[in-house]
Amino acid sequence: MAKLLGEKGLNIVGKETNGKSDEQLIKIIAEGAGKMPAQKSLSKEEQKQALGHVRSLAK
Repeated sequence: MAKLLGEKGLNIVGKETNGKSDEQLIKIIAEGAGKMPAQKSLSKEEQKQALGHVRSLAK
């Protein structure tokens, strides 16, 4: 899968992601960006949980 998407496409804990605000990342989760599809079916609470998970991976 990494060969198909490229390693950069899979890096959710890189400097670029860590430099984004929570609001920016929640917008990306909800609306999608690049190869990540929109997740509009998630509630605001589920979006915050997904954000928390992404942030926890960077620790």
